Amino acid sequence: MIVRYVKSLCPQQAIDDFTYDAWHDVIGSLDFDAARNAVIAVVHSQRFVAPSDIIREAGRAAKAHPSDRTVGEALAAANRRELDAVPAGPPNAEYLAAKASMDERMKARDKAAYLADHAAERKAAAWLNGAIKGRQPMDEPLAAPASPRWQQLPGDPPELRAWLARQPAEAPG
Repeated sequence: MIVRYVKSLCPQQAIDDFTYDAWHDVIGSLDFDAARNAVIAVVHSQRFVAPSDIIREAGRAAKAHPSDRTVGEALAAANRRELDAVPAGPPNAEYLAAKASMDERMKARDKAAYLADHAAERKAAAWLNGAIKGRQPMDEPLAAPASPRWQQLPGDPPELRAWLARQPAEAPG
């Protein structure tokens, strides 16, 4: 399997029918995953893979500090499942309550964002309505100070407030 893997990664490397037996005699005692990870590490640095490179890299990985992993080991560790997948079951009361609370907060946040986006449209509609009727609304003048660029909306985490306070206001114009 390792010889076929090397042939796939390095198609220019000469491999014949006797290579399988010779490599098995030399690296047959290595663990398959360790040998495969060693091949991956060797291919990253050179174009051809020799059995001695595989042995050296597998030995280095076995004796190395856990933080000094090969690329293959790091990829295997990153893609490894920590826990087995749990089959889906009916939702419990705690989950349903948390989901309902989150849905309410997200609806409130969406409504606040929608209304914040249409504040200028509401002001213009009120002004036009006042122009038609002959009296202008004083509570919503067209020229107003710029609203802050960032604002806390319902449903946002509380930690966001400190970050929002540090953001500059949007320049008028």
